[in-house]
Amino acid sequence: MKNFWKKCKKIYYESLRFVLLRLAYICSWGGGKFYCIGDKLLTFHRHSYGKDVSGSYWLDRNAYFANNMNELHKTIKIELKNQKNFYKAQAYCDGYLYQGLGIANILGVRGSEERFDEYGLQHYLCKDMLLYDLGCNSGFLSLYCHLRTGCSVRGVDINPYMINIANATAKAFGVKNVEFFADDLNNIFVNWEQGSADVILTLATMWTDDEQYRVSLKQHFDNCLKLLKKNGVLVFETHGDVSRVDYVKAINELACERGFRLLEQKDVDCKARKLFIIQT
Repeated sequence: MKNFWKKCKKIYYESLRFVLLRLAYICSWGGGKFYCIGDKLLTFHRHSYGKDVSGSYWLDRNAYFANNMNELHKTIKIELKNQKNFYKAQAYCDGYLYQGLGIANILGVRGSEERFDEYGLQHYLCKDMLLYDLGCNSGFLSLYCHLRTGCSVRGVDINPYMINIANATAKAFGVKNVEFFADDLNNIFVNWEQGSADVILTLATMWTDDEQYRVSLKQHFDNCLKLLKKNGVLVFETHGDVSRVDYVKAINELACERGFRLLEQKDVDCKARKLFIIQT
């Protein structure tokens, strides 16, 4: 009977969370006050979701929540303001955050906790592994990978303000073996040690909207594969504005040419993108 009520409670909260999420997105389309309502609802959803899923995996749940949330939020606001005033290249999401982190009550277009679970990253990461996050944005997703699995993280993004946010957030959580760098991906592929990463995240970074990194699919795969260890894993997410069918065909052809294995492919981001998980 106890398990029955536990399941009922879970179904209730999952249903409520889904309704809140849908309502939040609908409100966000309305602009003005409606957008503010949607913003609050989305923050509530992601904060509760993040704590729920995180609490299931962490032995000492409270130890992983940022020690000084208010200071972190102030730092993020300052960095976003500096980005707006001083960053010459295009800033994503009209200067707001692309990635969200529910456990820190930080709203973004895409929640890191949801993405971690949707992508199944827990199946490919563990404590002794090194994760490279290429084009890490604010670094929330790879930081969350560390919190959930204990893996070491090296993230890179060309936007220094996003990297400042990433490092400030890592510091607020008091984590070790998590580093973020402001640099061009072209430099990383030359300067970082080849065959050093167990897992690489490259999520919609092949042809960036800010035009600072644009290469062919073959070249991007070759660049990434050089950094991977033998039997390493590449997690590749497509852009939302290119046919997923075209990607499937091209990546299957590349698999034959380069000799890597396609472990998994799935639709993500409400079927707007395709995720490929590849092993060398």
